[in-house]
Amino acid sequence: MTLHATHTQQSAQPAQVGVPPAKQDYKQLLRKKILIGSCYLKQADVPECWAKLIADLDAYLKRDSDRLLFDLPVPKP
Repeated sequence: MTLHATHTQQSAQPAQVGVPPAKQDYKQLLRKKILIGSCYLKQADVPECWAKLIADLDAYLKRDSDRLLFDLPVPKP
């Protein structure tokens, strides 16, 4: 199940009492992002996983400043 599908499914569930639905959705999405990041950081402790993570980031990151954070080459214009 994708993150978006899970988010959509959870949005259909009743929100906490007293919390506006939009704010509750934002909090849930933010918590999911934090947990996903935590999972990736845990995997990064394993050298074999770190190499795969860097390869994925190399394909994903576009901004020069983001690429420099991971010592990735910055494409020349």
